[in-house]
Amino acid sequence: MVFVGYTDAENAKQRFGGIKKELEGSKVEVIDDYKRAESFGLPIIKPMGP
Repeated sequence: MVFVGYTDAENAKQRFGGIKKELEGSKVEVIDDYKRAESFGLPIIKPMGP
């Protein structure tokens, strides 16, 4: 599990994009949707807004 920061922050978008790019072609699946993650039974810690 990786946390990159607030999804609306530019540097978090850049980090997340870099992670997704590096994982392309691997067997690792990026789940960036709370509802989808919950459907897999993953524990969810939702970020607190400012």
